[in-house]
Amino acid sequence: MLEWSTDEDGAEVLKSNGTPLARLDCRARRWFFTPVGSGAEAIRSGSRDEARLLAVFYARRSAQA
Repeated sequence: MLEWSTDEDGAEVLKSNGTPLARLDCRARRWFFTPVGSGAEAIRSGSRDEARLLAVFYARRSAQA
């Protein structure tokens, strides 16, 4: 089950069964999506909604792998 929460820094975190999968940050009015624990660079998104869609897509792909 996927659920959103907010961490102590104010970033949104997508979790699956309590495990963080992706983090959304807003810096200088720009949204960024980062897979948690992957060491990947943040991916810039055009909006909060787009960043959330990318995070859910990533989470579903990761579950299939």
